[in-house]
Amino acid sequence: MKMKNWIKSGAPWVWLNSAAVSASILLVGGLLLLIAVRGMAHFWPAGVHEFVLSNGEGEFIRLVGQVRERETVPLERLGLEAVSLEGKDGLVTRVLIKTGNRDVDGEDFRWIVQEQVVQDETP
Repeated sequence: MKMKNWIKSGAPWVWLNSAAVSASILLVGGLLLLIAVRGMAHFWPAGVHEFVLSNGEGEFIRLVGQVRERETVPLERLGLEAVSLEGKDGLVTRVLIKTGNRDVDGEDFRWIVQEQVVQDETP
């Protein structure tokens, strides 16, 4: 009988409604936190590397940018560039650099072969 009176009083619906509102507030807060963390990570500056590359003919090229990816690939995948490379067991490591110099080079990203790197510094 007490349970029936409690349900008739409407108290369970008040508690259910308050629990739903609390859950909604927590979910919205979590979503805002997720957006803030992902957004800050996008605008947070990453480490910048300065690479000095040798083209094998005594010329050196200076390249500045952020390291985005490293991968090991077979020499055949590099095409004509593989002629001047030795590689280890037919594999070379290459690094994807985000230079962001579209105005100067026409490219935002550039692959460089680790074997050609003479110097790698983080200024």
